[in-house]
Amino acid sequence: EKIKKFAAQKTKLDPKKVLASFIKASVAANKKTSVTKRNRRLPGKKFGRRTEHRANIAISIDQSGSVSDELLSNVFDWLGELAKFSSFTVVPFDHDVFEEKVYVWKKGEKRARERVLHGGTCFDAPTKYVNQRKFDGHIIITDMLAPAPVRSNCQRMWITDRYGASNAKHNYGHSPIGERMLVL
Repeated sequence: EKIKKFAAQKTKLDPKKVLASFIKASVAANKKTSVTKRNRRLPGKKFGRRTEHRANIAISIDQSGSVSDELLSNVFDWLGELAKFSSFTVVPFDHDVFEEKVYVWKKGEKRARERVLHGGTCFDAPTKYVNQRKFDGHIIITDMLAPAPVRSNCQRMWITDRYGASNAKHNYGHSPIGERMLVL
């Protein structure tokens, strides 16, 4: 009875925490071997590796007209809070990536929400853009009104609203290609 009761409970995940854990899980490390002279005053210090941790994350924002302004404003607010920990590369797209408007959202910076395109949606364009560059994670903000994209070389996460989640279930039968989908 206890197992059935526990299984019947619906747990609610906090979308901010899921997004933060995705960003933290995408962190890679640059390793440099440091060969230094031994210090007589600090005999316990040994040779080792110096690591610099950084997350190189691409955030592709669907700029098609069907994406709601409410979804974009919620996500931009969250990204503004998460910019305290990491820098992002923002990639606006519709059926193609608008490379003139790709920018790096630097750590600690505040940015306003901006819509620069109004075309149809194709997920292949941002996925190919991210695959050609060296990114640790890829977040796609969309309404899910497009066919499934090509394979991604890094871990990918989808952010959508309830309308987009119902579109994903209708179009794909499940969350897109078994990847993580965050519903607002």
